[in-house]
Amino acid sequence: MGSVTSRVSPQWRFDTDNSGGGHTSVDSAFVLDDLLYIYSNKAPLDKNRLMLIIEGNAGPIYVTNTPLAHELIILNTKQARLWARDVYQLAHELTHFVIFHGIQQPQFKWFEETLAELSSYFFLKQMAAYWAASNNQIKRAYADSFLEYVELEPPRLKISRCLIYPIRHRIPA
Repeated sequence: MGSVTSRVSPQWRFDTDNSGGGHTSVDSAFVLDDLLYIYSNKAPLDKNRLMLIIEGNAGPIYVTNTPLAHELIILNTKQARLWARDVYQLAHELTHFVIFHGIQQPQFKWFEETLAELSSYFFLKQMAAYWAASNNQIKRAYADSFLEYVELEPPRLKISRCLIYPIRHRIPA
């Protein structure tokens, strides 16, 4: 397993299994560390909390109760190197990390999920602007891909699904 410590916080680490097809830890850090930098300048990310970002088929998901003492974010990055998808996933899960214990009442989880969805779209646009202004040729060439990913499924469709959730899944009083 490969591991890279974030340049944003020494408490945050990227781990991958480096088995072909997905990212190496260095690949993950290349894109996701920029998102962590941007996110930490726009939202209250606690840089002292331990965070481990790993790849896995179970993700994307944010896990708080782990035996590692780290909070865990699992991203589904194994199939291909799709940086826009990875930014979308991590921005969503970082919102849960910021909210920390989240909304405890099940009938209001839709609110947290809506914030996480909006965050994903907001930070895709932030990454596009950040990479477009980069000195790195690879980043400049890829910058528009973040915006193209936003166009794959307009936010209003995903957000409407979050808002419909409480109607379809009523919690008994």
